[in-house]
Amino acid sequence: MLSFSHQSSTKLIVGTDSVERVGKEIRQVGGTRVLLHYGSDRIKQNGVYDQITQWLQREGISYVVLGGVKPNPTRSLVLDGIELCREENVDFILAVGGGSVMDSAKAIAVGVEHEGDVWDFFSDQASVTKALPIGALVTLPASGSEASADCVLTHDTFALKRDMESNDYIRPQFALLNPDFTNSLSKKQLAIACTDIFSHVFERYFSQLEPLPFVREWQEATLRSIVSVAKDLVEGTDGERTRTEMMLLATVAHNDWLSLGGIEGDWSSHAIEHELSGKYADLPHGTGLAIVMPAWMKYVYKTHPERFAAFAHNVFSVIPTSDVTVDAYEGIKQVEAFLTTIGMPTNLQAANLPAEGFEEMAKNATLYGPIGDLEQLHDKDIIQILTLAQK
Repeated sequence: MLSFSHQSSTKLIVGTDSVERVGKEIRQVGGTRVLLHYGSDRIKQNGVYDQITQWLQREGISYVVLGGVKPNPTRSLVLDGIELCREENVDFILAVGGGSVMDSAKAIAVGVEHEGDVWDFFSDQASVTKALPIGALVTLPASGSEASADCVLTHDTFALKRDMESNDYIRPQFALLNPDFTNSLSKKQLAIACTDIFSHVFERYFSQLEPLPFVREWQEATLRSIVSVAKDLVEGTDGERTRTEMMLLATVAHNDWLSLGGIEGDWSSHAIEHELSGKYADLPHGTGLAIVMPAWMKYVYKTHPERFAAFAHNVFSVIPTSDVTVDAYEGIKQVEAFLTTIGMPTNLQAANLPAEGFEEMAKNATLYGPIGDLEQLHDKDIIQILTLAQK
């Protein structure tokens, strides 16, 4: 019997005029003093910052700012944000950027309401029971954090990257999706983003629980759409419609709609990638996933050939043969070909990363026990996957 609960309460506000709603949306949920949290000064250079502050001022909402979020957001900056929010009596956090900014904002939101170290939430020492409300203005659609109940943070001292237990306290109140705000992204950034989006559906697809038929078809259709949109973006044949689709795909991929029916998802590729980008702080999450996903597939596909063959047939239109194992491996080759086509490295060598530290990464990944849902992985398995990812 299926037994599950589902909540996906984030309001999506889509369109080139969506930023005009920012002040009113904050006001509607009781916000009066905002932490405007962002990454680089790109939002000042492209005019996004001025637009946001203009519409905040029109609603009489005061704000303080904290920039400087980098890929793989860090505990140290989160601690600065917590202190700032407390000093300035902030009652709402607006994250402007991509997943790293949103995750940093989420960590600040729970940390403000917690007497201990914010890392307690990322080391299974505490559970979230309250948080400051959050809103998101997306300039880099990738992580889906704008509508998700998830958050990842890096401890800069120990080079550990960990996720918080999923909870609806950190699900943003609203998300503003303006396709124009993606126009300044490079092709490389778009490719990394699309890989991240792909991975969130990929992880759900390879779950132990067989989903309801319509959920499986929805997952497959979403994966096909991501592949198509990614190629258009990298080839430069996109427009406002394609960029809007990309933003919505990012949201749908990770707001739990594709987990309906109690799907847990595998998440081994994410867990292993977290060790890579924890070790190499400048490694974008999507790039790490492009390296890990094919290697994970090569390691586990022979024990689940039917699932991988269905993936090959229904996502990449691989023509069925009499051997599901052959079909399954062809699906792996199609994933690698797709990633290569959009300019992503599919192994450590292509990413100019050394093939070292596998034992340490495996140990850290399994610190709280084996990982994975489709197939549970221990230290030795992760070392083998990283070995497959060398070249």
